Amino acid sequence: IQRAKDRAKRAIDGNDLAAAEQAYVQALAAARKVDQMHTGGELNNLAEVCRLQRKYDASAAYFLEAVELMHSVYGENHGLVGFLSHNLGRVRKDQKDWKEAQRWYERAAAVRRSTEEAGPLAESLAELSGVCSRLADLTAAVAAMEECISVSETLPPDQCSAAVVVRRRWQLTQWLLQLGRTAHAETTQRNGLQYALERQNQRDAAQSASRTRLDAVQLSQWTLARTLAKLRKDNEAATVFRAAIDAKITGELQGNDLHRGLRPMLNEYRDALVAARLHEQAEEVATWLGKLKT
Repeated sequence: IQRAKDRAKRAIDGNDLAAAEQAYVQALAAARKVDQMHTGGELNNLAEVCRLQRKYDASAAYFLEAVELMHSVYGENHGLVGFLSHNLGRVRKDQKDWKEAQRWYERAAAVRRSTEEAGPLAESLAELSGVCSRLADLTAAVAAMEECISVSETLPPDQCSAAVVVRRRWQLTQWLLQLGRTAHAETTQRNGLQYALERQNQRDAAQSASRTRLDAVQLSQWTLARTLAKLRKDNEAATVFRAAIDAKITGELQGNDLHRGLRPMLNEYRDALVAARLHEQAEEVATWLGKLKT
């Protein structure tokens, strides 16, 4: 088994996925003669290399066999069943088979709740929410994403960064706005900014507030400002846009990346100023935009 797996790894390192597939086929044949654990592992490896080659039906078949095998060994509520169910959901998502993807992500989430695997659970819930949105079931998408965010905020930074949580809140906010739940959308963003600020204020034993934490505050300010603009709270939106811009300048004092990053923020800031009828300030921002490097 190990020799075949080593050949597969070398093939993957050389970007020869077809050769890796053949090596994993050999590893699987050998594993079937050993035990179910080895067999499940090689089914997963073979399924993944098939997925990477867009051989989705073959990939799904191998993942399904692996799920059923691990279920027969350990029962439903085991980490490997959750892991393999999630992987099968990803294949169905790649195929744009949204109903099947939903089914497998729901199973993965259910297993991961029972096994109390917070990080993997958040991942499955994030994927499930996206699939539900594809199925135009925004109510289910919102429910899955709210649970995902609740779990994500309990995770340490090395498992889920504050910026990831902020992006998830922004996606949630857009769905809430589509559902007409405007007050909920605004509260979601305000809570997100509070969360990002709390993360920024935390201090690790080895370092002070990191660039990532600063970026999370800046991003949260921007998404709150965009939400306020959508709700026509133009004066407050302009104020928060400016705070986000100041945070970005503080974090990125030099380089073209700053100019590229500032341009969309300044455009939205200017629009908010115009909407708030703060035309003199809007003209100042327009002049600022004209001076940015392209």
